[in-house]
Amino acid sequence: LVASRGRGKTTVLDAVKELRHRDVLIINVLTPSGARRLRDVLNNNSVTLINKDFSSFYTEYLKDAGINFIASLITDHSYRGTTSIYNFDLDNVYVSFLSAVQPKMLSELSSLPGWESMYKDRFLRISLLYWRGKPKPTSSKPEVPKVEMIADPSPISIPESLRDSAKYKRLLKIFTLQTSEGRAKQHLEALLKASAALNNREVVIKDDLDFLDAASLYFVPDILLGERISVGSPLVFNDDAYVLLEYIIEKGEATKREIMEDFKISMSTLTRDIKPLLSLGIVSGVFGEQKYTINEKFRKKYIVPLERWINNA
Repeated sequence: LVASRGRGKTTVLDAVKELRHRDVLIINVLTPSGARRLRDVLNNNSVTLINKDFSSFYTEYLKDAGINFIASLITDHSYRGTTSIYNFDLDNVYVSFLSAVQPKMLSELSSLPGWESMYKDRFLRISLLYWRGKPKPTSSKPEVPKVEMIADPSPISIPESLRDSAKYKRLLKIFTLQTSEGRAKQHLEALLKASAALNNREVVIKDDLDFLDAASLYFVPDILLGERISVGSPLVFNDDAYVLLEYIIEKGEATKREIMEDFKISMSTLTRDIKPLLSLGIVSGVFGEQKYTINEKFRKKYIVPLERWINNA
């Protein structure tokens, strides 16, 4: 889950934890040594691993050991731990890994040498964006409704008629950009089946496709705001542009003075950091105008469908 502070990442993770549809394990940091102690919990089990702040998980000391470990479990469902002190095996482990990350950390992760070759395919990035508003601080946790859901979504079927639809093909294109072409269909259909499972259905229907299509705004920011410094370099996430997009989406529009005062930046900094949003046609604003707005084409494509779904939900 990608968002700046105060956007509800922890609240969302708490809600997932309360669903209790399978074993949940809260982890702050995970090393091979720590995994060895958890082998009785992980072996021959399906577990949802929840980390509430990826900054604590991915430290300079651990570097990419933790993310490597999770990626191995997601792909191979096993892990071979071998050091000079101990040897241990994990087998038949099926995990979901959910974490919260701020834009700056995602930028750091996307610059790793292994990001495009290994990590990018295995972790979907979901941006928590709020059109004209953001969550209000509260000391109480939201009530999570009790739901009856299908624990194992793998037998759920997807009709070929849905796969042939324009919305399915549009979503497949989005997922192809976020992961790889080989895994895009796998991720898309896993989410469609999850929606059906949450609604206790054995077949994916148009409502599941409509829901995911309406939520496409959440999957595109890191695709749109990735930049390469050369052809062979990784696609690095532009966190500065993302934070400005997040801010303008929440307000609907924002004056240059508001942005400079709220972020304590100069006009030259604002001009530099807003440039990707302007060049991509996500935000509108020209020299001489005092405010930035969400481009109408972008709004109709990504925000209007979400508004309609929320209003009809």
